[in-house]
Formats: sequence, structure tokens, C-alpha cells
Amino acid sequence: MSQLGLFDDCETLAPKVAPAREQAAAPITSIGSAVVRLNLASHKRVTRPPPPKSARARLINEKDLPCYPEPEIAAVERLVAAISSDRALLGYKDIWKHFGVSKATANRRMKDGLVPGVRIVDGVVMRDGGIRRFSREQVKWLVLAVCFAKESIDA
Repeated sequence: MSQLGLFDDCETLAPKVAPAREQAAAPITSIGSAVVRLNLASHKRVTRPPPPKSARARLINEKDLPCYPEPEIAAVERLVAAISSDRALLGYKDIWKHFGVSKATANRRMKDGLVPGVRIVDGVVMRDGGIRRFSREQVKWLVLAVCFAKESIDA
């Protein structure tokens, strides 16, 4: 077979192939009983049905958050500002590295409605994407929620 040039007609150089005969699929028999063949190509992917229309969804805003003491807010803002500025969004590893807050604790605080920008449907925190990333403002409120919970337990 030769390589086609820029102006060659591919139909003239292509080898002729005889058309394949279509054969009807016969059932497989096993000791006198027929076995049904399944066509897996027509199998559709099963997807989760959308949530019912009656589902209560809410987006956590800053007005929904509890009031924290001003000195504590200022201290947490300084901690968040000290993080290198090359990262706009922080992941769970970054939050663990800088503040010692685990993924489980962060998820509990989001479910409790203590982190703004999180959407909750019927008590379930909805995913933002494949990997959850937190803005610096969200990290501030998350750390405040963790610190405030520790102080309220100690008191």
C-alpha cells in the first residue's frame, strides 16, 4: 500500500474490501434449552435521579453566621493573611498544614452552617466539584468556628 499524496484520490488507491454478510444471531443452546444473548451496547448508564422539587436548599451567607469576638476575628485574619499569597484557594491539606483542622472537622463545620458560601440541601453539603477548595474568607470563618467551639467546650 502506498502513502497518499496531497492531491491523490483516496478511493482509487484504497484496496477493495468485500462487504461483510450480515448474519442473524442464533440463540446459543445448551442441552436442548435456549440461552438468551444480551446486547450490552444498548445498556444505558444508570444515573442518580435529580433531587425532588420539595428539597429545601439554602446557601450559607455571612449574615447566617454567629457573632465572634473582635479580637479573635482580628487574630484569625492575621493568620490567614500570613499564608503565602501564591494560593488563592486552599484545599484540605493546606488547612491541615496551616491550622491543624482536619477534613472531618471542616466537613462538620460546613454541615453545621458555620462556613459561608456552602450550599446545603436537606442537611447534606453539596459538592462544589471534584475537589473542594476554600477561599481565604471561608478559611477565616472555618478557623473561627473551630476555635470558638474549643473555647465553648473548655468553659
